[in-house]
Amino acid sequence: AAFQEAAAVHAFSILHDELRAHGAPEHLRRAALQAALEEVEHARLTAALARRFGVEPPQPELETPDVRDLEAIAIENAREGCVRETYGAMLGGWQAVHAPDEAFRDAFAVIARDETGHAELSWAIDDWLQGRLDPAARARVVEARAESVANLMREDAAAIHPDVYPTEGLAEALGFPTPEQDMALRRELRETLWA
Repeated sequence: AAFQEAAAVHAFSILHDELRAHGAPEHLRRAALQAALEEVEHARLTAALARRFGVEPPQPELETPDVRDLEAIAIENAREGCVRETYGAMLGGWQAVHAPDEAFRDAFAVIARDETGHAELSWAIDDWLQGRLDPAARARVVEARAESVANLMREDAAAIHPDVYPTEGLAEALGFPTPEQDMALRRELRETLWA
């Protein structure tokens, strides 16, 4: 988790730069910078929890890519933002309630709150981008989002969280839902996205 949160800092910084390059509204650019700052805090929180158990989280190796075109941004945003961030917010909310350790619950509560905001940002970016894409590109974005939801529904909990479920007791210690409960969360997400 600490590794992923550290990588997310960079991802939101890149998103900010791409939004600026494409003339996105200031409130979207500011929100992307705010999300990057929140991910710094998430990385700090999760790294502290890992260190508490004697693990030093690895740091991601990061590259700064060229600015992508609007369709490429929209497709990644649909997959990773609208679907995966929304799922991540739901999962973090679950963990904030179910983790047996208070420090974990507190950390997950902060993360879930912020990830909910990041999911909302993804949907706001999606809305802004839709007005700038031609009909064929919009259709490809919708298809990418549907494909991401379908993949989420096909994957089992161990595939989505490979570092958690193979380790006996770790899922419970982190407040993860059982695989059945996790699938119920994903079904709820699918129904919400396609309501």
